[in-house]
Amino acid sequence: MESLRRPRALAVDDEPQVRELWREFLAICGCDAETAVDGADGLARFGAGGYDLVVTDLVMPGVSGRMLARLVRQADPAVAVILITGSISEPESEVPGEPGITVLRKPVALTEFRAAVTSCLAGRAARSPAPAPIG
Repeated sequence: MESLRRPRALAVDDEPQVRELWREFLAICGCDAETAVDGADGLARFGAGGYDLVVTDLVMPGVSGRMLARLVRQADPAVAVILITGSISEPESEVPGEPGITVLRKPVALTEFRAAVTSCLAGRAARSPAPAPIG
């Protein structure tokens, strides 16, 4: 029964304390959360499959959060991405022209984070293809 499994999430941040905070927030939100140390590690882990949500820092060395988000969405359009940024120039909500990508500005309160996760996971259910008929 797929519907009984906890959502799987991947938290990607190059700062260990922040990465662990996102992992803990995701666990509070009811997700089984794993972490990746940067964008390249995030891509490698995502490639193994099975994630419902990716939470990533926007600015990271090498593969940026924005690039990670685009590659994740290209690989699986049903997976939502939450980009977290300290930049005041980024919009506070969905990035124009990039459905399925939500932007949160630091500092992020748990209530705001939980609302974004809930919305993203509900959206994933709407974006997922219908299961093939049995028999």
